[in-house]
This record gives sequence, C-alpha cells and structure tokens, in this order.
Amino acid sequence: ESEFADALFILGRRISEGRSAEESFAHTSRTMKGSHIGKVFERISINLITMRTNIRSAIFDEEFGAFKDIYSDRIQTTMIMFTESVHKSHLSAGIAIIKLADHLKELQAVENNIKHSLYDMTSTMRTTACIFAPLIAGVTIALSEVISRVLQNVAEGVSRLPHNIVPGPAQISPENLDQTISPDLFMLSIGIYLILITAILVRFSSTIENGGERTQFMYDLGQSLPIAIIVFTITAIVSRIFFRGLI
Repeated sequence: ESEFADALFILGRRISEGRSAEESFAHTSRTMKGSHIGKVFERISINLITMRTNIRSAIFDEEFGAFKDIYSDRIQTTMIMFTESVHKSHLSAGIAIIKLADHLKELQAVENNIKHSLYDMTSTMRTTACIFAPLIAGVTIALSEVISRVLQNVAEGVSRLPHNIVPGPAQISPENLDQTISPDLFMLSIGIYLILITAILVRFSSTIENGGERTQFMYDLGQSLPIAIIVFTITAIVSRIFFRGLI
C-alpha cells in the first residue's frame, strides 16, 4: 500500500492524457521498476496485450488476474472504481485517480502519525502477548504443581500423627487436600487462555496499526502465537525444575 499511491498518481496522469489502459499500466510499471506494485501493473499490461481481455478481467480474474494474490481492501476497492470509471471517460477517470492518489497520500500520512503516537500502546500489547503473558502462565503452571505437592506432603505428615494431637475438628488427609482439577486439565485451561489472550491483544494492536485487515491480522497472529507458545513451554519447564529443587 505504501507504493500504491505513487503508482496510482502516475497511472492517472497517463490515463488523463488519453493513453490506452495497457500503455498506461506499462508506463507506470517502468516508472515504478523494482517495486512490488510495478510488477503487478506490468502483469496487468501483459494480460491486456497478450490475452486481449478487458481491464476488469486483467486485474481481478481468479486464474490470471494480476490482483489475485493482493488482499488489501483499499487497493481492491480503488481498482474496482478505476475499472468502472475508465470506460466512461479517460479524462474523468484520470482526474479522479489523481485526486484519489492525493487522498491516499494524505491518509497514509495521518495513519503514520497515529501509529507513531500509539506505538507505545501497541508495542506493549505485542510484548504482553508474546512475552509477559506466556511467562506468567508458565510460572503459574509450575506454582500450581508445587502448591499441590506441598499440600500433599502436609496431609501425609498430619495423617501419621495420633488423632488426639491433631488440633481442631478438621479432617486433614491427602484426599481432602487433593486438587479439584488435575494438573493436565489445568495446563490445558491455561493453554487455551494463553491462545485467547494472545489473539485478542494481537487483534487490538493489528487493528490500530493496519485498520483491521483480516489478512494482516492472521499474519501477525501467525508470528506472535508460536513465540508465545515457545516462551510458555520454556518457562513452564524451567519453573518446574527450579521449584522442584526448593521442595
């Protein structure tokens, strides 16, 4: 998207001069040579020249369309508007595209300012999702096992005492102090919680930074979730080893 506004401005200038669509896309691709959007526009030009298809198919066809692997809603919507307007008047379409390119540049500047001002919050969310939440979850797992073992040891020690020495009416036994939830089930619950909290925090930060695009969110989640799981696993193992040495 960062390259799209510049490419759109060049395309609009060529279209407003009355040039054909294939020539305009080819000129834009040469001007934007080396960029990803330049390669995409070159593909559109090739589709128009070699396949003798219309602009909409050259861009959006599911088999050979140049935009079949581009999932940005902003780019998709802009190009749909372009295909609808270019058939009516090249001049009007070119002017509209130029104005839209200027608008996109201004919008990108606003988005960059917002991202910069909210960077502390979004970075904290991502750090919490990838580092702090898994650390706390891993330590919690180890502590639950330690507490369970301590209670079992206390119950076994008390059960060996004579009944007249045990203070109070409470019946202290391993069965009474047994966990209401098994360690494996507790670990499963913590794991599900970790996945959910990671997804929620990544969703919030991705929405702030990228406007809620699903593709970008899935990409960010695919990067953050493995890190969180690895940190959780390592923390749980290290914490177990550490706390077992204290018992």
